[in-house]
Amino acid sequence: MAVPTHPLRAPWSTEHPDAFLILSDTDTAIRAVNDRYAHALGVHASERVGLRWMDALTGEERIRVRRDIAACTPQHAAFVTETCDPKPDGTELWVRWVHQGQFENGRLVAFHSVGTDITARKRRERHEVELLEAVPDIFLRIDREHRFQDQHVGRGGQPLLPPGEFLGKRMDEILPFDVAREAGIAIDRVFRTGKSTTFEYSLRFPHGTRWFESRIFLEDQDMVTVVVRDTTAQHTMLKALERARRDYATIFEGTDEAIFLVTVEDDGFRFQRVNPALLRRTGFGKADLEGRRIEQALPPDIAAFTHQRFTECATTDTQLRFQAEVPVPTGLRTWDVTLTPVKEADRVRFIIGSALDITEKVRAEKNLIDALREKTVLLAEIHHRVKNNLAIVDSLLELQKDHTDAPDIRVALQESQFRIKTMALIHEMLYKNDSFSRIAFDAYIRELGAHIHRAQGPAGGGITLEFDTQRLELPMTGSVPAALAFNEILNNAFKHAFGAGEPGRIRVILESHENHVTLTITDNGIGYDPDRNGREEGLGITLIRTLAEQLGGSVRWIIGDGTRVELVFPAEPNR
Repeated sequence: MAVPTHPLRAPWSTEHPDAFLILSDTDTAIRAVNDRYAHALGVHASERVGLRWMDALTGEERIRVRRDIAACTPQHAAFVTETCDPKPDGTELWVRWVHQGQFENGRLVAFHSVGTDITARKRRERHEVELLEAVPDIFLRIDREHRFQDQHVGRGGQPLLPPGEFLGKRMDEILPFDVAREAGIAIDRVFRTGKSTTFEYSLRFPHGTRWFESRIFLEDQDMVTVVVRDTTAQHTMLKALERARRDYATIFEGTDEAIFLVTVEDDGFRFQRVNPALLRRTGFGKADLEGRRIEQALPPDIAAFTHQRFTECATTDTQLRFQAEVPVPTGLRTWDVTLTPVKEADRVRFIIGSALDITEKVRAEKNLIDALREKTVLLAEIHHRVKNNLAIVDSLLELQKDHTDAPDIRVALQESQFRIKTMALIHEMLYKNDSFSRIAFDAYIRELGAHIHRAQGPAGGGITLEFDTQRLELPMTGSVPAALAFNEILNNAFKHAFGAGEPGRIRVILESHENHVTLTITDNGIGYDPDRNGREEGLGITLIRTLAEQLGGSVRWIIGDGTRVELVFPAEPNR
């Protein structure tokens, strides 16, 4: 910088060729700056002339500087400030200034200021502060006497106490005795060795106990920095993890189900761990399995099957469940096996297997199936024999009918034959069916109706029998009385609806709705109403009413263009 010959501007710039230089009056108004300072600011030197460098200071700094200026004497003429000036490019220039008062005849007339660029240091300090603010830790400064000297709480952190309640006090005045003693020992060790250390402790608060970790660093020979971190969440998590480990060990070791852990390797699978239940149930020793590949531990055919299932579990990352017969030292056993893949770093690394010995269950199921098969054969044989016995009774009635000429007796014997054949047909369908408790009632009445139609001989040749039936299964308890009632109603239609040789039509409708069954038999004959005929009921009508009551239903006769008989009963009659 060109320095004028004015008496206030002595040739001092040559003494500090690498520094920033300012010449200002006693009111800190700038009279001149050197080119280095102007260049660092990114402005022309003339742009700084007339500005007061004190304006770049904070309020507290201005008060201090005014005191320093007022106290300035030829013997104590220097003081220090730090300024931050904005630059045109949006950045900042930090300078540490040493201001030297200039005196003439004992009177302060100007300041020569020598500045050093401290921008890099300030940026580091700001970065350090930002780092401190970014973590939720508490930073304490403690002296050799174990007194709290300062506290800084990071963003999101919570101070243990308001600063006024503990700063300047000893640790044993604030902390519990045992915590203060342990912390004092650790601090003394850091002062003695210069090496940082860490210790953990807990403190009781009204809302519960919290855990902390304190790291102690040597700051200087009289001060340490203590970084306090609240580790309650980690402590709670570790405790929960430890409980989970204990629970897992209890389950793994104590369960009666065989459990094994398999590691998935690049070229195969290896048993890593097996529980006592597996060893107990298979007869293997721990050394026979743990640490060995499956090809080494199992027979070749079982190893190949197991390798296939393990591979499927690992490659598809899905749980598998299957049954397998495996020969073990205790014999051939049947196992219900579940394989569960466990991933680490997006790859299946382990397979947890559980195997339930179901040998006795499978054996019991086989025995039950065999017994059921025997019972099925036996029931089929019983129904077959009942049907044959009913056929014999029918044959006996046929012989009896052939040996009598009385029309009434022959009719009564024939009606008895119809009833016997009705029951025999049910037993025939049952032993031919897969189920012995239910029959297809729609198919049954079609077959029984066709049989009754054929039995009419030439008298029924002109009568048409039609069916409109829904698919319907009925239990044995309902099928027999419903079939007997159907037999009586249909026979009455053939017998009474039409004159000898007259043509006619009989229609059978079977439908189910709202848990009830409706069986309707209509004819276009002369009409017959047992409730209005004025005669004593015959055996057939009495039998129909009795069977309807047995079914828990009702029956009615409707006269119009012929006769319609409706039998209504529950789909599942009470036993």
